[in-house]
Amino acid sequence: MVTLRKRTLKVLTFLVLLIFLTSFFLNYSHTMVTATWFPKQMVAELSENFKKFMKYTHRPCSCVHCVGQERVSAWFDERFNRS
Repeated sequence: MVTLRKRTLKVLTFLVLLIFLTSFFLNYSHTMVTATWFPKQMVAELSENFKKFMKYTHRPCSCVHCVGQERVSAWFDERFNRS
């Protein structure tokens, strides 16, 4: 009886380890293949991100109209000390 439990525990441990390693390697290969094996694509993506960054208007939020901007909210303009 004890040997059956030990064997069952070993099999279950092996299966959990196998599932974990398989999912880890599949996820790693899915996310890292383009950056590792296609340097031209990686450079193209980096340059696109850099272009987006350079066009960024440096606003404090990503909304179309930010409350912190002047003349968007009269209530906010009255109460906020910009200095």
